[in-house]
Amino acid sequence: MEVIRIYAHPKYKHRTKSKKKYQAHNTHNQINVILQFEKSRPISKTKTRLAITVVAKNKLKTPEATGARSIIGSSPALFSFWFILSLLLLLHLLVNCG
Repeated sequence: MEVIRIYAHPKYKHRTKSKKKYQAHNTHNQINVILQFEKSRPISKTKTRLAITVVAKNKLKTPEATGARSIIGSSPALFSFWFILSLLLLLHLLVNCG
């Protein structure tokens, strides 16, 4: 399990990311999930933490999920505008460079 901590640098005031890896006992063998864990008795040589609850599942971020959208695919009028603009640019390049 990896815990990522973002904090402000004391002198330079920029954000710094630090990572710390822990070995935690996961009874349900769930992967790619955000877990909440607590310190417990030693379970094995390296495992001293126990996974308690699943906070959220990590899902692959799609553009629709993040709210991003395509400029060309947003409306037919914008598509025709960009299509005509690209044709004019291509014609301009052919006339001047060819």
